[in-house]
Parts: sequence; C-alpha cells; structure tokens
Amino acid sequence: MTVPKTISEDDRLLSTSDVAEQLGVHRTTVWLWIKRGMLKSEKHGSFHGVRPHEVKKLLDIYGPPPKSKPKRKRKAKKQ
Repeated sequence: MTVPKTISEDDRLLSTSDVAEQLGVHRTTVWLWIKRGMLKSEKHGSFHGVRPHEVKKLLDIYGPPPKSKPKRKRKAKKQ
C-alpha cells in the first residue's frame, strides 16, 4: 500500500498573478522578472508556475520591490 504524498509549501506552484499579488506589483512585472532570469518558473503546458522558495530567493537577493514609482514633477508650459 502506498501512502499518498502530502503537498508541502514548496511543492505547490504559484501563478504569476499570485506572485504579483503577494509582492504588490503588476503581473507584467513578474513576467519581466521571469524573462530576465531574476525569477525561476516552471512551465506545465501553457501554465507558468513559480515555487514559493523561488519568490523568497528573489526577495533575499533583490529585496522587496518599491512601494510606488517616484513621481515626476510636472512643469507647466509657459505661453
């Protein structure tokens, strides 16, 4: 008789939307991190999943993402 394997935190895959929500960034940002090799993902069919330990590794190396982009000061056009 085989014992069913329990799913640990590191066994589950997070979607790019899940990672984006956890880190407070846009989903496109997560895709850019994957494309640039900053965040490792696994492809299963059309699904790209990220292991929780890979998210932790990203945060350990690069730190948390900034809360918001610095805003430019707008200059009024002189007429």
